[in-house]
Amino acid sequence: MVKIKYDDKVVMRVEQGKRRNNLKGLFDSQIKILEDRNVPELIIAEFQDKKSFVLDKASRMTIMVWKNWTGILDGISVVK
Repeated sequence: MVKIKYDDKVVMRVEQGKRRNNLKGLFDSQIKILEDRNVPELIIAEFQDKKSFVLDKASRMTIMVWKNWTGILDGISVVK
């Protein structure tokens, strides 16, 4: 995560825009996977109707990745 001074709003907006664009690409790629797997169009349309909500929510989330991640069991111990 890049730490930005509070008064540097222009840089903060640029970073948020890049993050949102990355998330948009990820969302679109997941929709493409659903289409490739012949998921009914009604279900895909429901997901696409929620795209804005999902992107807004995801862009506000903090995502942490551990460098020493060795598997799902590590994740389970973190959740407990």
